[in-house]
Amino acid sequence: MRTFSGFSGKNPHKIDDVKNFLFHLVEEKEVSTSTLNTAINALKFYYGEILKRRFVCKIKRPRKDKKLPIVLSQEEIFKILSSVKTI
Repeated sequence: MRTFSGFSGKNPHKIDDVKNFLFHLVEEKEVSTSTLNTAINALKFYYGEILKRRFVCKIKRPRKDKKLPIVLSQEEIFKILSSVKTI
């Protein structure tokens, strides 16, 4: 919430630019999906539980990043195996 209010420069009770903040996190800060989901949860909690207001906008949650494993080349494997003195 501190980051959100610092981004907008407004009182968090009167902020309507939630989408702009989340877009800022994705495009400029390049945060991970888990960080983005945490920000969405914090905003929903703040608006729902603290301010007792309905959350400002409906937001689709990003899917978890799918990262491919690092695969060694044949040359790298050969270097590793050749550096071992005893098998």
